[in-house]
Amino acid sequence: MGTSDRYEACGAEAEFEPGSRGRVLRNLVGVRSLREMQRLEAECLLAATEEAIAETRDDQRFDATDLCRWHRDWLGGLYVWAGEYRQVNLTKGELMFAAAEQVPRLMEELDRGPLREFTPCHPAEPATVARALGVVHAELVLIHPFRPEERGCPRSRRSWRPTPEPPGAAPRPSASTDSLQGACDS
Repeated sequence: MGTSDRYEACGAEAEFEPGSRGRVLRNLVGVRSLREMQRLEAECLLAATEEAIAETRDDQRFDATDLCRWHRDWLGGLYVWAGEYRQVNLTKGELMFAAAEQVPRLMEELDRGPLREFTPCHPAEPATVARALGVVHAELVLIHPFRPEERGCPRSRRSWRPTPEPPGAAPRPSASTDSLQGACDS
């Protein structure tokens, strides 16, 4: 990855796991391999996604508390800061995301604005749903309320989008495997 392809952080949360050669964020499970941490994050994301889908009601209005809980459910077994608004400033290339000290205020505005306006998401024309998703997603990207997992690996974030199973495809493996060794239990 080039420098412009990854997140750079400043501050106390920018610590790396000893022995990881500055490639793996300090974590609760002592993983030093980037590939292993990305695998754990992806498996934890699957488990958290399954849990979020199971507990979400059709009439639920999402708020910032839900987003924090989902983040904690996803990464709480791996990182001490999971589910908490970031305390570090982040940049990606020339782009600086919202300053860390502004994140709580900006999330309150997101709560009172787009999340209130666009959730619950009722069946509508595809263009209406796409606009609602686009507005909320754009706001979250610009605020970037949470410390990115392993330098913001976009591959694992893409998993949040529901993807239909191809016809005749084998079922996806369950995230409740022993290989997680409890890391996804937050």
